[in-house]
Amino acid sequence: MKVSDLRGRQVVSLEKADKIGEVDHVLLDLQKQQAVALKVKPLGFFTSDKILSWSGITSIGEDAVTIQSASLLQEGNDAPLSSYPSAASLSGSKVMTQDGQQVGSVGDVDIDIPGGQVTAYLLSEGLLAGLTGKQREVPTSEVVSVSQNMLVVQNQAVRNDS
Repeated sequence: MKVSDLRGRQVVSLEKADKIGEVDHVLLDLQKQQAVALKVKPLGFFTSDKILSWSGITSIGEDAVTIQSASLLQEGNDAPLSSYPSAASLSGSKVMTQDGQQVGSVGDVDIDIPGGQVTAYLLSEGLLAGLTGKQREVPTSEVVSVSQNMLVVQNQAVRNDS
């Protein structure tokens, strides 16, 4: 599932059968290539974001993320997981081969549901690729290293299949 498809999805408490907010961001451990938490935007005005550990998720469905109870949400700034970068912060990061060739930028991140393991990085390669809807994907097995600014991939990871 693309991380961008999770943004805006309802977060529902099973305990009270109530919508408690919506997914704002997916937070990633870049070294483990694993989703670790969701940043949840609570309902109402003057509310601060909350952090939901990935292990606190009961299920991720087409329309909602379900959790047992709203008590699983932690205050955003106080939660240890809040220091992890969001998948959205990778958007636009350069993708470079080991040989030093820039081959695009990160457009999105694909994760396995329900485990949260990052399975691939989807490349954005300019306006033409965006208009055709074609995105090359780089499986995590072909990623050499990753930071918030750059993804380094094996040379063969982004071969042009003409």
